[in-house]
Order: sequence, then C-alpha cells, then structure tokens
Amino acid sequence: MMKKIYKMAYITKTSCKFLGILIIIACVGGAIALMQSVASLASFEVGFVGFSLIVGGSFITLLKRLKNQDSTKDNDRKESKKQESKEQETQEAQEKMPSFSTRFVIGAQISLSFLRLVSYVLFALMLIALFEYQLFALSAFFVGLCIAVVVFVGLGLWSIRQAKVQ
Repeated sequence: MMKKIYKMAYITKTSCKFLGILIIIACVGGAIALMQSVASLASFEVGFVGFSLIVGGSFITLLKRLKNQDSTKDNDRKESKKQESKEQETQEAQEKMPSFSTRFVIGAQISLSFLRLVSYVLFALMLIALFEYQLFALSAFFVGLCIAVVVFVGLGLWSIRQAKVQ
C-alpha cells in the first residue's frame, strides 16, 4: 500500500514539473515568435500546444491503464492464492508472454482514448482557425512541433533516468 502511495506521489510531482517546463517553453518560444510576427506566434503555439495535448492525452490514458492493471493484478493475486498452484503457473506464463491480441487491444485502447481523440479535434480546430484567419506560418509551426518533440523525448529520458535512480 505504501509503495503505491509513493509511486502516485512521484508521478504527481513529476507531472507538475513537466507541466511547468512546458509552460515556460511555450512562453519563451511564444515571445521569440512574437518578435517575428503575430502569425509566427500563433503558428508556433498551435504546433507546440497541439502536440503537447496529444502526447499528454496519451500519457494520461497510459497512466489510467497502468493503474487499472495494477488493481486488477492485486485482485487476481488474492483470488489466485485460493486456486491451485498449477493454475497460477499458467496465469504467470500468460502474463509474462502477452499475446498479439492482448498487445493489439492495449495499443488500440491508448490510440483511441477519449482524451487523445479530443486532443486531435482541438488540434484540428486550431489549425482550421490559423488557416481561416490567414495566420499560418509553416516555419514557426514546424519549429513548434520540433521543439515539442525534443522536449517530450528529453523529459521522457529524464523521467526514465530518475525512475532508475530511485
């Protein structure tokens, strides 16, 4: 029980740090893009925020999936203690080697999650608004996307490193 609380506290603390870093980068990048033009600012922010929403939605869905999986495993462990050892060995073998269909279902659940779909809709609406008001600047949009990718890869690697240290 205490280990779960520690994990959730770590995830919450890490998520707050990630959100702070993203906000700072969005503000600094927006200020730099504003020096070019308002169109560059809008395009940069749409690229950066849109990508961040999509990845953030995927991350939240993955966290929910892992949380549900942990609670399911706890329930399964309680029930498996009551069953024979042979059934436990079969179940453990299945958990160690997930089948293609299991992996496919998990991937589909993450890809088609509600938050991720809402993020794609918001991203599309932001792009439509840029085109509607003739504010789309390809270079600033591409810079926003690239910076978001670099930030998320960096934060992911940093998070993995921190998890290994603890």
